[in-house]
Amino acid sequence: MRFFADGLEPPEDLLHAAIRRVAIASGGSEGPTVTPVLCGTAFKNKGVQPLLDAAVRYLPSPLDVEAVDVRRGAAIRPADDEPLTALVFKILTDAHLGRPASVRIYAGRLEPGATVRRAGRRPDRPGAGAPGPVTFQ
Repeated sequence: MRFFADGLEPPEDLLHAAIRRVAIASGGSEGPTVTPVLCGTAFKNKGVQPLLDAAVRYLPSPLDVEAVDVRRGAAIRPADDEPLTALVFKILTDAHLGRPASVRIYAGRLEPGATVRRAGRRPDRPGAGAPGPVTFQ
């Protein structure tokens, strides 16, 4: 506030730190809810890199939050020594690369060439099959 009161422009790193602090603290039981908003388009990847930079800059890292409770009541702690817990959220089909997948790792490590077991799939979705091993390259 003192920058605005003195008619000065605050430093960029101070603004980023303040936005991150308020965004992480928001959504709780007390205080305002603040959501950083960016404008852009995925057309020709304009706006994609600023969006990714903002997610890294403003959103909490797994180390900033408590352990996550999963359906079976176990807590997932974001650490390399925990069992692998991950979510494949996007699978592409490419003539040269095969089927690359984007993975969000909650805990553990995923090494190249590793084979992991799928926990299960919803039977009501098209293409759903029995859980089985998946190899990552």
